[in-house]
Amino acid sequence: MHESNRGSEDESTPPFTLRDPLASTEILSPPPSEPIAEGPPVMPGLWTWFTIIAALGLAGIVWQQAELGLSVALAGAFVAAHAADRDENLSTLHRMLSAAFVMGGAAVFAVMAYWLATQSNGVARPLAVGIAGGSAVLCLVTAFRPFADALAAALFRTVEPNHVLRLGARMVMMVLLFAIPGWAAFPGVIDTLAESGKPLVDAGQMLSSVVGLSVLALGAVGFMIRRDWRATLDRLGLRAPKPSHLVVVVVGVVALYLLNTGSEALQRAWLPDLWRHDQEISRLIAGGLGVGGSVMLGVTAGVGEELSMRGALQPRLGLVLTALSFAALHVQYSWFGIATIFVLGVVLGLIRNRTSTTIAILVHSLYDIAAVFTVSGR
Repeated sequence: MHESNRGSEDESTPPFTLRDPLASTEILSPPPSEPIAEGPPVMPGLWTWFTIIAALGLAGIVWQQAELGLSVALAGAFVAAHAADRDENLSTLHRMLSAAFVMGGAAVFAVMAYWLATQSNGVARPLAVGIAGGSAVLCLVTAFRPFADALAAALFRTVEPNHVLRLGARMVMMVLLFAIPGWAAFPGVIDTLAESGKPLVDAGQMLSSVVGLSVLALGAVGFMIRRDWRATLDRLGLRAPKPSHLVVVVVGVVALYLLNTGSEALQRAWLPDLWRHDQEISRLIAGGLGVGGSVMLGVTAGVGEELSMRGALQPRLGLVLTALSFAALHVQYSWFGIATIFVLGVVLGLIRNRTSTTIAILVHSLYDIAAVFTVSGR
């Protein structure tokens, strides 16, 4: 099968097609062994990517921005996977980076399990320790091709996964498994941050987050390796807004705001302890930001999260699992807050499906700005 240069997921004669009613595209499965003939030259793009990754990785180390370093490292792994799908001679590089990703994930979960086991007991701590320990083992198991194939087939609804889908399946699995142990561990992280006196969010963190997630989204869809610039924009759903979409933006922002306000009212009435916890987290994130910082937080979160989640991931993973992954990354909130974020993610996913990622970015950014101003009392 040959992928067109326009970046469509369609193939001329696909061996298997399954439409996910909640996804924005059809899920197709070209044989992984067949090279993609069309697309940008692989090696120039590969060298360009390595230069970008090295520069941003060094910046993350110098500026002590771990999220930036992690995001560009993941982007590099996806770039190598796309390169291996187009040219099997590059599969050794992919295997090396994929092995590092698997071992790194297993190490993170193992350390998390040990850390949780040594802390004071909590209601969910034994469960979190068990999930973290089991997740470390599952990460190692994904190094074996049959398990990785089965995982990718289940998550992405395809019969013959390629290198990119196997890597993506491992990443989604780790994100979903991270939710409960991460949620159990976060109170200890907050205490550590409070003792250090460092702000929970600052300008450097916001900038590194949006750069890292944007680079990850570009790497995940194979920019300069599988797709040129125009095809990449098309694959990510970045299109110029239509005049009618302005109504969607207004309705979307109002809908998210009302959903969040209603959720907070229910939480405050029925679960006051959880409400106070979530309000405190929101104040720690946004309470010390000025007007410029509040706008920057909304824009960087909207751009970075929508590009990576609704732009890169949702067309392959589907709406519900993408919203679940999105919620799983917000472990700083209570279980009720995480459930609310899942609902907000579903709404953003529907907006992306009906319009474009551009509109989802606008809605997310404007909503976050309004929410931050509400929290800070401005």
